[in-house]
Amino acid sequence: MPLLFLYGGGGMATSVSTILTNVRYKIVDPDSVNFTDAELLVYLNEADRTIRNLIAFHAPQFLETTETGTADSDNYIITLSSYATKMTDVKIDGKSIPMISKADISDIDDEGKPRGYFMQDFNTLRLYPIPSDTYSYTVMYVPNYESLDSTDDLRYPEMLDDLLGEFIVLRCIARDEGSPTIEAEMFKNWRGQIAQLLSSFGYNEGTVRGYYHSRPVTDDYGVV
Repeated sequence: MPLLFLYGGGGMATSVSTILTNVRYKIVDPDSVNFTDAELLVYLNEADRTIRNLIAFHAPQFLETTETGTADSDNYIITLSSYATKMTDVKIDGKSIPMISKADISDIDDEGKPRGYFMQDFNTLRLYPIPSDTYSYTVMYVPNYESLDSTDDLRYPEMLDDLLGEFIVLRCIARDEGSPTIEAEMFKNWRGQIAQLLSSFGYNEGTVRGYYHSRPVTDDYGVV
């Protein structure tokens, strides 16, 4: 899904095939002599995944998906439809509850209104305490990455096309002539450009909890 926060509400995404064609002209390999489409697609997915990771770090709300349901004494373990690369929020009856550490729970079988949760797997979370009644839940998280295919459109606006293409070109250069030191510096600068672009929209890490960050559980949904 394209990221509308960068489009300003609209716009058309560039196709994968267009990006790869443009890259071929830049690396002077229009006839696929030195680099196959499959290899360039690997580099494109590496760039796409890196950008996605940076967005997940700086502005995870733009990647998150939401799942809802009801929890009770028989249904307090929630299995998500995808692996979660980052948890952004869990709500019980519309109120956010914190991620907690299972090690801090003295009675795992305690019952009451859930006021925390802990991860049992990358796509499974358990509410704590066990619900004593029926409650609605909302889980928001960043789902697992899905690779692009040659027939897909890019997930990002055109303003990132050049940076995606630049990454592929750098990978091609690194394969043929790269120096580890120079390569590391080039990719560091490339990541910095992405982070700066995201920061220009006013988003940064610190507004959303990290994956395994835990906070004390309190009866009033607060933090002591």
